[in-house]
Amino acid sequence: MKKLHRETKKVVTTKFERDEMSQEKFTQKTENIRDNYQSLEQIMLKEKDQMLKIMEFNHGQYVREFIKNFESISDVKIVWSSDDTRYRAARM
Repeated sequence: MKKLHRETKKVVTTKFERDEMSQEKFTQKTENIRDNYQSLEQIMLKEKDQMLKIMEFNHGQYVREFIKNFESISDVKIVWSSDDTRYRAARM
């Protein structure tokens, strides 16, 4: 992100402070920067989605393991509390 910001700043500075660049070249460079940013953004969103799926899967495993640990104890039961949306260990 910072690299793209620096690239954009450099292109804009070159165009408006020094006027060493034609309008066409300026437009082309800014479009390239936007394209790079959009590609990076798409990659980051895909990675975020993958990480969330992994975290959701791991959470499910941890919950099942937690419940399994208490299954053998007859006076403790794991119950779902819909009021605060979590499992609770309850003494019977």
